[in-house]
Amino acid sequence: MVRKRIHDEPEKKKKNDNDSDNPLIKKKPSPKGTVSREWTFITHSNVLLVIISAIIVRFILYKSCGGWLISRPELSTPLVSIDRLKEGILLIKDLNDPYAGDRVHVTPIMMSLFPTTDDRVISLVWIVVDILSGMALSMGSIAYSSARGDSIEQTITIATNVLKWYLLNPISIATCASLSLSVILIFLLSLFTTAFLYQKWFVASFVLSISTQFSLYPIVLLAPLINRMEGRRMITVIVFLLSLSALTFINFMLGGISWKFVEHTYLFNVSVEDLTPNVGIFWYFFTEIFNHFYDFFLILFQLNIFVYVVPLALTLRNASFLNLLVSFALIAVFVPYPSLSDATVFFALLPLIDEKYWKGMRHLLVESCTILACIILMPIMWHLWIVSGSGNANFYFGVTLFYNVALIRMAIDLVYSYVKTDLAEKCPDDIEEKSLIYFD
Repeated sequence: MVRKRIHDEPEKKKKNDNDSDNPLIKKKPSPKGTVSREWTFITHSNVLLVIISAIIVRFILYKSCGGWLISRPELSTPLVSIDRLKEGILLIKDLNDPYAGDRVHVTPIMMSLFPTTDDRVISLVWIVVDILSGMALSMGSIAYSSARGDSIEQTITIATNVLKWYLLNPISIATCASLSLSVILIFLLSLFTTAFLYQKWFVASFVLSISTQFSLYPIVLLAPLINRMEGRRMITVIVFLLSLSALTFINFMLGGISWKFVEHTYLFNVSVEDLTPNVGIFWYFFTEIFNHFYDFFLILFQLNIFVYVVPLALTLRNASFLNLLVSFALIAVFVPYPSLSDATVFFALLPLIDEKYWKGMRHLLVESCTILACIILMPIMWHLWIVSGSGNANFYFGVTLFYNVALIRMAIDLVYSYVKTDLAEKCPDDIEEKSLIYFD
């Protein structure tokens, strides 16, 4: 028996819908209509209120406890620490090699972009960049919602929710107040997401190459990008590779015509030599493991994030947005040096999920409450372990492990709900076979 496709993009679903009485799904919104929705969103009163509130909260938090947040392992890792970046900048100004020691792990391009190390100036720049990240994600949500056939009111509501879920997310606020370099990476990923949803293949490929220069693991986002850009897949990959090569060469030139930066940036990610505690799963395991097993398990852990790329790309080949969303969750869980900020884009894009898929999720309440409880418990367990000495590393690692399990379970639940709901719609008579997945 030949089955119909069960994973369709919003644009494809709309074409196959036979309900001619609904004017929203007769045809795609015109470019003029899309622009009007964007302008309506920008001029909406709630948008201005959310932006002003986000700026005030970030400024107050930075002034009140910014110094404490900079030292938090949940927000600051060797790759995104502002202190390490400033140390590299000062070394360059004194004509010293920033990679002579083992403190600096950012690329030469990143260090060359910062003309000052003044925290007050950096904090203002960070706030502006963070606001732009939220606006970029909201604009991308307008394009996706419009293509899905939502009304103007629904589109504005969804875009406003995306803006709120990012700018008013406590993790995003704390990340900005801690002056973490994750703010820059999130901005790049937000631009990539917007170009992805607008199907701007050149912009998406170029921005993704910059993100990959910042951290190797955003390269997994290339799979959903290829699925999204039908008819331009080959040129998308070519532009990505050429941009990546050009940026690497620029790093080579800015690094004093030396490849030394590769060892301290990209290979540092791969070798996992710094076992400073963070919210990931690498540091505790490799602290406890025997040295002669280190290389074997290091290869397994590094491959873990990549083995899901091909199965997800095949299963969700006609649902590229869901593929993108799950890929963000994989990055937040399986990279060697994660922070809480790595999941902010994933959380911000959740309002874009159709309501029927929310209803199909089995453990949404448990997963959400677990993530919230773990985030609250992380600084408590850290205090018990490091400050008061009444606990041990298991206290902190246990909380971070539950956080990662809950986050990846939420991603799995989304895929399960999507497949089950679409299968029930496409094959309503096959009651006994609804738990199976059929491909063409």
